[in-house]
Amino acid sequence: MENIKEENFFFPKSNNIRPTEDRIKEAIFSIVNDKINGSICLDLFSGSGQIAIELFSRGAKFVYLNDLSQDHLDTIYENIKLVGEEKNSKISRKDYPKAIKTFKEESLDIIYLDPPFDFNYEHNVIKIIEDYKILKKGGIIILETNLKIMPEFNSLKATIHKTYSDINIYIFERFV
Repeated sequence: MENIKEENFFFPKSNNIRPTEDRIKEAIFSIVNDKINGSICLDLFSGSGQIAIELFSRGAKFVYLNDLSQDHLDTIYENIKLVGEEKNSKISRKDYPKAIKTFKEESLDIIYLDPPFDFNYEHNVIKIIEDYKILKKGGIIILETNLKIMPEFNSLKATIHKTYSDINIYIFERFV
């Protein structure tokens, strides 16, 4: 991956995107860094693609990026091209249930979820991920949300919860 400074990245024209703050991104990735090298990842609500780029910079093997907004997808394409990771990524435009259902069982190591703050379906997204078993055993889901929830799931355990102002970070691990 080319070493590009973040200020050179593209951002969507629309103002309905909320990029992850640098301090939060650094905190998240310092926690999960040992799981990234060689991993297959999904960034389900990609926005600008900055999380995928961070995953690549830390050694991810392949990243799937998904978003519904064409404006966001155009930006994602530009950013992935900027860092030279076109061959190690796949970009799609699907609603989250359809995107999740395209993966085979136990095909992903890391799933990053940062839905819009007015989304309120985080529990449903994680439940579908769990039902389709797309996360490998020992794999993790990173959830960035404004909701103060700690749902319970059959095969996933919330191992970490951190709060940064109005943002909550949950890390779930698949243990079954």
